[in-house]
Amino acid sequence: MLSCRRPSGRPFAARFFPLLPVLLLLLLLLLATAAGSVSGGSGVLYTPVDGVTPLDFRQLRAAVYDPGRQRHWLLQVYHASCGHCIAYSGAFKKLASELWPWRYTLRIGVIDVAKQRNARAMRHFGLSGVPSLLYVAPNCSWASGFSAALPRDTSELPERLLDLMEPFVPQLRPLQPGETADCDFILEEPRPGVLSRGLILEALHVRSLRWRASVDSAPAVRLSRVAADGSSAPAGSASDAASLRRLIGLKQPTRPTPTGDTAPSSPKAPRPPTRADLKSALIRALVSDVALAGPGRPRVWRAARDVARLAAPLLPAAGRLAAAMPESLPAALAGEASAAIWQHLLAESGFPEKPPDNWVACAGSRPYFRGYPCGLWQLFHSLTALRLKTGDAVAQPVAPVMRAFIVNCFSCSHCGRNFAPRIGRPASRANAGPPGAAVAVAAAQPCEPPPGRPAV
Repeated sequence: MLSCRRPSGRPFAARFFPLLPVLLLLLLLLLATAAGSVSGGSGVLYTPVDGVTPLDFRQLRAAVYDPGRQRHWLLQVYHASCGHCIAYSGAFKKLASELWPWRYTLRIGVIDVAKQRNARAMRHFGLSGVPSLLYVAPNCSWASGFSAALPRDTSELPERLLDLMEPFVPQLRPLQPGETADCDFILEEPRPGVLSRGLILEALHVRSLRWRASVDSAPAVRLSRVAADGSSAPAGSASDAASLRRLIGLKQPTRPTPTGDTAPSSPKAPRPPTRADLKSALIRALVSDVALAGPGRPRVWRAARDVARLAAPLLPAAGRLAAAMPESLPAALAGEASAAIWQHLLAESGFPEKPPDNWVACAGSRPYFRGYPCGLWQLFHSLTALRLKTGDAVAQPVAPVMRAFIVNCFSCSHCGRNFAPRIGRPASRANAGPPGAAVAVAAAQPCEPPPGRPAV
């Protein structure tokens, strides 16, 4: 009989079971670490598990603007500490999961401008706020940037994207009355044919499909099989993608499962502001947000100068910066050099190159909660209380400075629109559009599809 024993020594079980608690503890630690990384506990809103491609600015040119590419890109530019970006991430992850079957034609990328190395993305695309959604066509060049700014309403995005991709993918164009097509199946659906066109994109690499606008308004999509001689015969109908896939013979896609939600796991009790948090908020406001907004814009310049003057008693570097900033915008700050000159001015005044991110009273239950927005809010409240306590009626009022900074410099475009006055909206947000629209200050050069481009 075989025995689970060595020729000498204790049985295997007797040697293994004393180690079992240690092994279980290690396993639990590994699982906790994995859960934290997937749920966004590291402060990252998006991971590849969500069906998106996180991009750094230095990767952008090679990944998105490769001259030999045939793929389209949907880019979201966001800020990890922006409350509206965090709230929007759940809907965007759901959208990415729904568009996953289109991945052979459409890629979805996300760029976090909270990282200093990505701040140039705002200036490159001419954006004044986040979150912003951009569509990049296959023929867009690095200089042209993007083809269209898109609304943030995820219910409208699939149809809008299909319309934008149609000139590049001839199969997405509807068959005209009497037109025949060399394909496997024809789908008949009322305009705009979102379901049919989505299936065409999904099946491009395995099936040849076309669609035709039906004359009736029935929600079901009628399917016809096309024979070798061009004749067609009914093959069924369905009103959902899963049923149509079965009729066509398409494999059901395995969609990515979005990472955990962004709801606070354990809300922290409010704490009074700390001097460290106020300094961190001020540094991030002037080092990061002003750089994102573009210090070469007169309104941004004035807002940054006024905040530096107001906060001079709190941080000596702010006083030195305010003294170094002339009333009028220097001509040298215009154009691409503005960010470099601004960084040099900050460094000369004693500001760190990278803003601190170690919060005390403003620490959230997860790394992307509270933080900078909390610190900025507490900064303005503290300055208001300080002005009232000292009775300094000559000092500059805090409220106009706060509003001007949030409207012109704060990275969250939704907050900027809320604080903007109804009359005399600043020029930097004149193109912001209605709530829910992507914010683009400088319109990108159009990226027109070249004539005669072959099917993707």
